[in-house]
Amino acid sequence: QISLKIFQELSQQDLTNARGVCKEWKQLIEQNNGWKRLHLKKIKSNLPTTNQLANKANSLDPFPPHWSPFQIAKSLWCNPATIISGSQKAKVNAVAAYLHKEGFELKGVASDGDCFFSAFLGSYKELSRKIPLLDEHPDKTSYLRQVLSDIIKHTNSKRAEEIIEKGSWISGLGEGDLLASALSIPIRLVTINEERLICGVNDMLIFSKVGLTSKKVRSREWETIPQEERPQEYILIVDLGGHFIYAQKPLKQDKTLLSKSNPPTNFLFSNSLSTNELKNTLKTLESEELLSGEKIKELEQTYTLALQIAVQWKDPIQESFCIEELGDIYLRKQTSETLLQAAGLYNYALRLAPPQRQKILRDRLSQVQNLLVKQCKGTPFDSVVIEKQFERNRSELKKFREEIEKKIQTLPENPSSQEVRELYGEIAHHIKIFFGQLVIQAVHQLDTEPCEY
Repeated sequence: QISLKIFQELSQQDLTNARGVCKEWKQLIEQNNGWKRLHLKKIKSNLPTTNQLANKANSLDPFPPHWSPFQIAKSLWCNPATIISGSQKAKVNAVAAYLHKEGFELKGVASDGDCFFSAFLGSYKELSRKIPLLDEHPDKTSYLRQVLSDIIKHTNSKRAEEIIEKGSWISGLGEGDLLASALSIPIRLVTINEERLICGVNDMLIFSKVGLTSKKVRSREWETIPQEERPQEYILIVDLGGHFIYAQKPLKQDKTLLSKSNPPTNFLFSNSLSTNELKNTLKTLESEELLSGEKIKELEQTYTLALQIAVQWKDPIQESFCIEELGDIYLRKQTSETLLQAAGLYNYALRLAPPQRQKILRDRLSQVQNLLVKQCKGTPFDSVVIEKQFERNRSELKKFREEIEKKIQTLPENPSSQEVRELYGEIAHHIKIFFGQLVIQAVHQLDTEPCEY
């Protein structure tokens, strides 16, 4: 009786804490009228409203799927013989319920040392954006390992060597997430932690660029990011503790690119293509070796649409890729006007492109230049000759600098003004000769002048 009187004076929080002390207290507290009232109030507050019930009825699949150990082994580990523990089952069902609220479904990959990269590629495959260097590489997992190793070698060369090896397992936070900035693509990493049989979800967005206010801000909790600031597309990887999977929305829930970007052109309003439809259109058109004028125009419009979306999403790599593809289209037309447009586009793409892509763009610029020269009935530009001249000039300058340094070393500690003047005169004389050679090379490349210049 004394205990019951004490419990009647306690607050809801204190009652809840006391209830967990022992079995006897739990039974006494649950007999308390105050506890019963609180419990009834809680049940009422959790009852859905009429609108919520209506929304639930209209939902295609209101309940998250429940994963059995066999389903997890077969679909998420890609091996039916895998033994799934109770802890792993709890983690899978916790993250399935969490992501189901946003319409995501879990997708599995083989459980090996490459699982993080396999999950990355599985999620990337469903995106409309492209990473050109990744797409062109025959072994995409090897490419991702190389990129990650190149980042880590600056701080841990031994670990970088381990990462490059096929099948070497990597961690999500601290290693795999570095690909976000390296490839200019946001990564949403959902980690499931288990503590005292309760699974907690840690949902982080790793930015493709560091924060503007602080160079150290690389990530942020997903729930704290306002809806309008969340990226439209990102890599979504789930860390189940030793095994990585990914998640994606079913095709039936894909929103059109039009609703995401609202680009202000007639083409966009008449062609509200979905993400996958846009990709399929590009694949179909690019697979045709001989395109008609109408097909080329359609390809140009499609890449224009993709470019507008890349600009709105502030994705420099995707933007560079689309600009380069448009340059290729104008290059194919081979008129004076389109060749100049192609040159402008390639130059702009060159500013945005990663270092590995810049040589290809310079070669395209040389091709445009040669075509323009032919139209002007001039001599084609030979980039190989220019490159050799450039290397020779650098070698000559290096040799000249070494000779001057030797002469400086022979000067006394306090040289006379006459000695310094003579050395400066020699330097100036050699530089004038060198500049004269550069002018001769340039005039030779320009050939006979069409007018005074």
